[in-house]
Amino acid sequence: MAYVTALGIDIAENNMLSLTFQISIPESSSSSGSGSSQSSKSECTTVQCSSINSGISLANSYISKQINLSHCKVIVFSEEIASKGLNNFIDTLSNNIEIRPNCNVIISRGTAKKFIEEAEPSIETLTARYYEVALKSSEYTGYTTSTQFATFVNDVKNSFVEATAILGGVNMGDNKPKEPYTIGIDGNYIAGDTPIKSGDKKSESGGEDSNSNNGGSSSGTGSQDSSGGNSESESSNSINNSKSTDDKSSNEQSANNMETFGTAVFHGDKFVGELTGFETLCFLLISDNFENCILSVPYSLSDSSSEINQIDLSVNKSKKPKIKVDFSDDKPVITVELFLEAHGLTLNNSIDYTSMHDVEELEKSSNQFLEEKINDFLYKTSKEFNSDIVGFGKYALSKYLTWDEWQKANWTENYRNAEFKVSVNLSVVSGSEFDKSP
Repeated sequence: MAYVTALGIDIAENNMLSLTFQISIPESSSSSGSGSSQSSKSECTTVQCSSINSGISLANSYISKQINLSHCKVIVFSEEIASKGLNNFIDTLSNNIEIRPNCNVIISRGTAKKFIEEAEPSIETLTARYYEVALKSSEYTGYTTSTQFATFVNDVKNSFVEATAILGGVNMGDNKPKEPYTIGIDGNYIAGDTPIKSGDKKSESGGEDSNSNNGGSSSGTGSQDSSGGNSESESSNSINNSKSTDDKSSNEQSANNMETFGTAVFHGDKFVGELTGFETLCFLLISDNFENCILSVPYSLSDSSSEINQIDLSVNKSKKPKIKVDFSDDKPVITVELFLEAHGLTLNNSIDYTSMHDVEELEKSSNQFLEEKINDFLYKTSKEFNSDIVGFGKYALSKYLTWDEWQKANWTENYRNAEFKVSVNLSVVSGSEFDKSP
């Protein structure tokens, strides 16, 4: 068996698909000479085909082993193909018994092929483990989501929540701004006064337009070719093998790393926009998928001072959010109340965690800051995307007596008219160096 760790799906020319398989090649203990097989290299193979299943068959005719997807860790769709709709692809993949429900779904800003070829381990020996560890950063940063295939399919198919996916890209070292540079919370490289978006297609495709090799439309994509096996024979010369992981220099590996920052937003089965890192944090807070994060909030030194400092807080959830959905003239009125607990991390003259006044002012600033950011996020999902990714529709269901009434209400379209009332209750317990509350 040839075990695939990552599967990439792009649009090719003439309404064809381009499938990229990253195949793990484990090293035996005898070849490694260390008495352990805890290392592996990988090889990428790309085929052009009419459908996913025909592409797998075509790859099987080329490589020496049979393709097996039972250990696939990520399915990567390009931004272009996701914008046209993914229903055909997720139905086909759902029908494949080898695809596991906990396989992650990534939307690549560039091509899926480029993402898989360049997103290779630099400090991890096993490719499969690299994907597992890299995609868990949402648990301790809050700047990205963790979307499993089963959840993604469910959200695409139902009528009271919209789907999200991991937003991926590749940091190409040659296209980063010259150091020193920083990465802002909105996902932009900041060099001097010129922000450069980290997801810019030019930077991820090595300076070339990621769509330059993709022609035609997506009509008919994802379905079996009615002409029999002609598409496979016509595309048999389109199989390409990339260099294995071990063939790349250490400098290239350190420069080309997978980036998962932000969230891909869907309306139905179509990709409609992106959330920044902080907007993703707001999404996790409201949807009750938040673990913990480090939050920097603006804080004034005194009531009369115009100087604003940034105070770092370690934020945790104290209890579940309270969400209520009412209607006013058929327009949704959504009330959100969040309950958070924070420990101060910044220890300097700007804040005294033993002073009740300072702590209360910090709580006030933090609550106001978060309420503004969450309001901006919610109105972006409703007005700009018309996509209820939080799942407020689950709370609106109780307002309807029958399923037919719910269907006629057309929640997925009515969400654009929603009004929001947000309140945040963040309690600063103490500084991290103190055990008692002031």
